[in-house]
Amino acid sequence: MSNLPDELRDRIDATIPPLVPVSAPERIAVLDAPDYPNVGDPLILLGQLAFLRRAFPRAKIVIASRRTYADSVAPAIEDADCLFLTGGGNFGDIWPGHHDFRLKLIARFRDKPIIHFPQSFHFAGDGSLTETQRVLGVAQNLTILARDAKGLDFARRHFPCRSELCPDMAFALGRLAAPEPEMDFACLLRTDKEILADKSAEIEDALSNSGATYAIADWLENRPGLEKIHGATRLLVRMGMPPEWLATHGLPIFEAYANSRLKFGVHLLGRGRTVVTDRLHGAILATLLGRPRYIFDSLDGKIRAFYDTWLTGETDAVFFGDVDELRHKLQRSEAA
Repeated sequence: MSNLPDELRDRIDATIPPLVPVSAPERIAVLDAPDYPNVGDPLILLGQLAFLRRAFPRAKIVIASRRTYADSVAPAIEDADCLFLTGGGNFGDIWPGHHDFRLKLIARFRDKPIIHFPQSFHFAGDGSLTETQRVLGVAQNLTILARDAKGLDFARRHFPCRSELCPDMAFALGRLAAPEPEMDFACLLRTDKEILADKSAEIEDALSNSGATYAIADWLENRPGLEKIHGATRLLVRMGMPPEWLATHGLPIFEAYANSRLKFGVHLLGRGRTVVTDRLHGAILATLLGRPRYIFDSLDGKIRAFYDTWLTGETDAVFFGDVDELRHKLQRSEAA
C-alpha cells in the first residue's frame, strides 16, 4: 500500500506550525467551516481539526460557518491567537458566497494573524481578482497556503501576502480504514457547476461494455436519517441561539455532521475495488482508503493540478483526459 497518506500528513505537520506566530496558542478560530452536504468540505474540516489537535492540543477552538457568523461572534475571534480560514476549492469567483465571506473576515480582522488552509484558486474575471488583491493587501499577517504547485505560482504572482505549498488538509487524517469492496468500480461523478462535462453516460457505457460491476453516484445529497444533523447549526441560529454561544460551544455539532458525511463518503467509494471520479476529494478519499483511482478533471483544472503535484508517482492513480482513454485502459485490462 502507498505511503502517500502518511507522507502528506507529515508534510502538513511540518509546514503549518512554523507559520503560527504563537508557539502554544490558547485559542484558535476556524472560520468558514462547512455545514453543508458536499463530503469533500467536511472531510477537509476533519483534517483541519485533526491537525490542530496534534499541533496545539491545549488550544480552545472557536468555530463559525458563513451561515452562523454574526457580528456578535467578533469578540471571541478577536480573543484568538490565530485565525484559520477553511481550505478547499472555493477561493475565487466560482463560489462567490464563500469567497466574499472570507474577504470580509480578512478585512474585519486584518490585524490578527491569519492562515488560510490550503486552497485552489480560480478567477475568470479581473474585477474579482483586483478586489481580492486589495483586501489581501490590508492584512498585516496573512499566509495563504496553496494545495498544488500551479496554485502556488498563481498566488505568488498575484497575492500581496505570504504563500506556501501545502497538501490538502484531508490528508491530515492519515490512512482510513476501508470496507470490503462489493463491486469493481465505484464512480463518483460531479453534478454541480464545477463539472467540466457530463461524462456519466459515456462512463456507464464503457464500464457496461467491459462487463464490470459498478455504481454511479454523487455525494451532495443527505442520506435518510441524517437530516437531524444536517443544517443543525443554521437551524439553531434561526431558532434564536446566540451565534457567539455556538461559536464557542458548537464544535461538537460541526464535527458530528462532518463525521456523518465522511461515513457516507467511505460507504460510496469503499464499495468499489477501484474509484472513478471527477471530484478532487473523491480522488483524495480513495487515496486515504488505499483504493486505485481513475481520475478526470473538473471545470477549473484543480484536479489535474493536484494530480501533477502529488500523485504522479502513484502507480494506482491514473489521470484520463477523456472517456476514450478509460475505454482503452479497460480493454487493455481485459486483454491482460
